[in-house]
Amino acid sequence: MELIYERTLRLLRYYQRFFPEAFVKARFDVGKCLPPNLSSCSIVIRTHLLHLLLGAGSNLQWTAKST
Repeated sequence: MELIYERTLRLLRYYQRFFPEAFVKARFDVGKCLPPNLSSCSIVIRTHLLHLLLGAGSNLQWTAKST
């Protein structure tokens, strides 16, 4: 399951990097990708999450809860 999560984050990161306008227009909430416990995630997943959060800028909704 962690491999699928890591690949999904990588895909979102590349989508955000190479198609930034489309990523913003899609209004994707990066906050929903955050797991309940970051300390249980691998370094690779934390790195992808960090890049997504840094790229989200003002579009990040800090009040959104993960499902």
